[in-house]
This record gives sequence, structure tokens and C-alpha cells, in this order.
Amino acid sequence: MFLAWRSHSGGQGGYADGSEQDNRAVHETSYTSDLPVKAYQEREMFRPVKSLLLVAALGVCVSTSARAEEKEMAKHKTTQSESWVAFEPMYSTIIDANRPCGMLLVEIGLDIPDPALREDAARAAPILRDYYVRSLTSFTASTVRPWRQPDVSVIAARLQRVTDRALKQTGARVLLGQVAIRITR
Repeated sequence: MFLAWRSHSGGQGGYADGSEQDNRAVHETSYTSDLPVKAYQEREMFRPVKSLLLVAALGVCVSTSARAEEKEMAKHKTTQSESWVAFEPMYSTIIDANRPCGMLLVEIGLDIPDPALREDAARAAPILRDYYVRSLTSFTASTVRPWRQPDVSVIAARLQRVTDRALKQTGARVLLGQVAIRITR
């Protein structure tokens, strides 16, 4: 039987079942400390801390293994030249009769002998890539046809103008690595 302690304003206390006991004995004895609920609450209180520690430990393990794999993998470089700034290949959809019928792939790099301009170009690489993709999309929509090869000199001249305009000076030379179309009919 569980007994609940009640207190009166006169300072005397008693139990809810009406029996009287010595107040000192009640304060010395805790009826709830033996219940399993308290242990459960304490365990639940530390659960977020344990989860956080587990996640942190896993993160350290993953980052350590990722660094080890990164060191092991050889980095592919198109050239050993210090002045080379490479870009990932860019794709644009070829449209014919209001339907997508293929893709244009253009891979480029910039040859920039000036170290200050090369640093500016490396910092502005996301902006340059955006300008290149927009220019290629416009070029593909207006000029590229599925039955004929695109003119690479026109693509190179177009990307050179975009580069000079984006960097606000000349000195970065656009070099085409690959130009290809893939027709998907």
C-alpha cells in the first residue's frame, strides 16, 4: 500500500489514510527512492548525452577514414602546369522540334600565367561556371542541331568573351579539353 504524506497549516502532518506517525520518521524515510521509476528517469535524463557522445565518436571515425582514403586516392590532373585552372565538364540539352534529343558536353580549362589573376579566377570559379553554363545553354538552343557537329571555334570564342567579361580583364586563355554531342532518339 502506498501512503501519501499530507501537511496541515498547523505544522502537523499525517498520512492520507488517517494514521498518525512521528514526523521525523516520515522525513527520514523516502518511499519513492525504492521505486524503479526514479532509476528509469535518471537513465532517460542521460540518454541525449549518450547519443551525442556516440554521434561524436562515429563522426571522428568517419572523418579519420575519409582522410585516409583521400590521401590514398591519386588526384587526376589534366596537366602539371601551375597556370592551369580546370573546370568540371558542362552539359547542355540539345532541343529539336521542341523536344530534348541530345546533350552537348564541353570540358574546358583556363591557362592563366599571372598568379594574381589565377587566384582571382580560382576564387570566382563558381561564378565563371555559371556564366559558362548559361552561355552554352543559349548557344545550344540557338545554334546546335542534332544532325551536324557544333563549331568548336565558335564555342571557344564565346567562352573566351565570357571569361574576359567575368574577370574584367584579359590574360586568362580558354582551352577546350573536349566537345562532344550525344543524340538520344
